[in-house]
Amino acid sequence: MSGPRDQQAPEPPDRDPTPDQPSVSISDWPERDLQREEPLETLEEGWDPRLHGERRRPTFAEQAGPWLVAVILALAGLWIVLLTFALTNESQKGVGSGSPAPRSSPLASAGRTATPTPTATRPATPSPTARPSGTPRPTYGPLEMIYLSRATVVSPVELWRHDFSTRSAPTVIGTATQGIGSYAWAPDGRRGAALIASRLVSIEAGKGSRALADGISSATFGADAQTVYALRVVSQGSNDRADVLQISFASGAARSVGSITYPHPLIGAEEPVKEAQFADEGGAVRIYALTDGRLGLWILGPGAYLMDPATGTSSKVASPPRLFSPDQKRRVEVTPGGQGTVLVLRDQASKALASTVAQGLVSHVRWSPNGSEIVFTVGIGSGGGVRQDLYIWDLTANKAPMALTNNGATFGADWLGASQSWVP
Repeated sequence: MSGPRDQQAPEPPDRDPTPDQPSVSISDWPERDLQREEPLETLEEGWDPRLHGERRRPTFAEQAGPWLVAVILALAGLWIVLLTFALTNESQKGVGSGSPAPRSSPLASAGRTATPTPTATRPATPSPTARPSGTPRPTYGPLEMIYLSRATVVSPVELWRHDFSTRSAPTVIGTATQGIGSYAWAPDGRRGAALIASRLVSIEAGKGSRALADGISSATFGADAQTVYALRVVSQGSNDRADVLQISFASGAARSVGSITYPHPLIGAEEPVKEAQFADEGGAVRIYALTDGRLGLWILGPGAYLMDPATGTSSKVASPPRLFSPDQKRRVEVTPGGQGTVLVLRDQASKALASTVAQGLVSHVRWSPNGSEIVFTVGIGSGGGVRQDLYIWDLTANKAPMALTNNGATFGADWLGASQSWVP
């Protein structure tokens, strides 16, 4: 494992040095004249250069000296090998028995750098890190709602958001040139889907809209806010087939969970106020996410159906689902009469708890998250046209409904963060 270098490494020599000799340059050698002969130093007695030449014969001691040195070095090397083997065995014994690591061997004192013996270190305890938690449920104002409205009578319908308990201005969160026909909103209030000329598109804060499905007549969110259920009506001669689609909000992937075939309904024109009331309630084809996980369908003509999205099985029922309070203990009965509508608060046993009268035709009743209020649309005729505004009824104060808007072009409100309890 290489680390940072403090200095630049020297240039390699032109050739490898002779083994067992230091690599040096010419300047390291003492100056010598290689052409000049060196005189003999000392001549021992009994050595005749004329008889034995200029170099004398080595003595016995000189001949035996190198051999003796070699024997001593061999014995020393053997002792070092044996000592190293013994230390290695002791080290291996200590690993399994928990014995302390052996001290450095004499090799460390022979001019070599002893390798430090690794010691076991306790791993540092990692600092506790915050585990990812679920996104907290957002909070909303007491009268924070989404609803449909238009700036003028001839303007396209837009989707608005506003907390009517504050003085802040409402904001437009969805608009289209063709106008928004209807919308569905997730129970947690984070996202929605708008129906624009039979195309269902996503609505999410900070993100652009995406097409979720085409040819849609009605839509609703499931209980998990990740799934949208939609109705797609296909004409088959004198019959119509309503396909129920299960759509992933994240990816737009869709699959059919079942279908219902019925005679094509005959839709006749009614007076404008009733037409506006009919459209605000959901139109000719409606779909509801029920409290038991099934889907409720209401189709003009054949009537109401229940469908299990897990199996695709469906059955015809006598009446459409009814809307109860969040605790499923109370409901509001709406009865049109004359130019007004009677609203009666009833318990599970249908006992009347409170009542009021709205001057106009009531549609799109929705419960507040705490079950203490309801919001609804009131439509009235005006100069050949229709005026629609939002009203709120405080169920605890037993007062007359109070108007939230007065522009005559606002309808279809839902509380943000409120899950409506549709009971079969």
